[in-house]
Amino acid sequence: MRFYQQRLFLAAVFIPLCSLADNTLPYRSPDNILENPPIAGEGFNTEFLGESVTVPSLNRRSINAWLVGAAMNIPAPSSRKVEPIAALYFWRRPDDKKIFYGDVSFLYNSLFFAKNFEGYKNFEWVLTFENFTVPLAQNEIIDGRDDEDQELIWGYVRPGFGIGYRTNIAPFHEDNMFAADFTIEPGFLYFADSNTGAGFRDPQDTFELRTKLQIRMDAMTRNLLSLPSKGFIAGADALFGHRFNWERWGINDSHSASEGRNYASLTGYSAIATGLPFLSKRHRLISSLHAGFGHQIDRFSHTPTTRLYGGINPVAEEYHSGYLPTVPGAAMLEFYPKRYAIAYTEYRYSTTFFSFAHVYAGAAYMNAKRQHNAGVRRSETIMPFVGARFTTGFLGNTRLVLDAAHNFGVKRKNNGYGGTQIVVSVTGAF
Repeated sequence: MRFYQQRLFLAAVFIPLCSLADNTLPYRSPDNILENPPIAGEGFNTEFLGESVTVPSLNRRSINAWLVGAAMNIPAPSSRKVEPIAALYFWRRPDDKKIFYGDVSFLYNSLFFAKNFEGYKNFEWVLTFENFTVPLAQNEIIDGRDDEDQELIWGYVRPGFGIGYRTNIAPFHEDNMFAADFTIEPGFLYFADSNTGAGFRDPQDTFELRTKLQIRMDAMTRNLLSLPSKGFIAGADALFGHRFNWERWGINDSHSASEGRNYASLTGYSAIATGLPFLSKRHRLISSLHAGFGHQIDRFSHTPTTRLYGGINPVAEEYHSGYLPTVPGAAMLEFYPKRYAIAYTEYRYSTTFFSFAHVYAGAAYMNAKRQHNAGVRRSETIMPFVGARFTTGFLGNTRLVLDAAHNFGVKRKNNGYGGTQIVVSVTGAF
């Protein structure tokens, strides 16, 4: 019976994943492949459950990927019991002269393109584009409840252009580089019909002008499933924005014109992946730190990728995903504090060469909006969290991630403090 179970498993997982035997690829013994895990994009021959397996090489200079999934919040903040997740990801770096990467989810898109100036090896011109155009009324969550009195449709469209500097760094994989880019981002911030409470004045449509300095350093080696294996990443973003037509808004004009007309923020992040003393390479330790603060920041200053949120936690899996400030156990886009810090530590163990078990813990600090007897105001808040994750190669050349996190500091309606989030996601190439 066990023989047929093994055959069924191989047929379900490895026939879609792997090509026919390729004698040009190196052979990695089952023991060797666990003690010396293959890196992202590496092709090889090996054995699993007594059967020959070939993992073909992957061109990591050109990637098209999709992601689908869902996050379940228990108990749910307001009506957000299940939150769907879907996106496309594109990466192009055909040579050292140009780079393109983008996240596309249609209602939110973020694109980046840079190309060297002719005759200047490391200096580049840059084009960017970002839009957030959800056609539904949106509100904020405060202590697990929808703030329905300030529910409105809003969004923005924001192209950008600029200059930068980029160079390859060790260990010299396709995504290992240092880059500093300065962009100017003219845009339009708009508002539509609202479902707000009595006395609410809608914000005014306005043109915006933002300037942004973005610094990225990636010296990470990633494994077969793009999980960080050895190295570090770091980066920072400095932003200044101006709204040309900005007046009082909110219930009884509670938000002044000066609050948000000019705004600024500074954020930074770092992550490191390493081994553990006296243990094999099957054991990895990953730690990250995110922090930021802002001046006159409001709910419209943040983008979906700068808010503190739960859901998928990429933890240095891609060149441009390390900056995402994830708070395990929180709902999607739940918080937009004016200052925050998130410390995260993860232990990971290779159960097979294509499957990994993770446990993690950490804490987030932020001045989140909370409900008090005198009304809503920002309060210093600490949110400890713990969680576990399982990542594995899956059907048809895909990757499956199962994640469960509990946050001790989130507020959930009448349930007091503490919330659990379960995330299931599948990614694949096309």
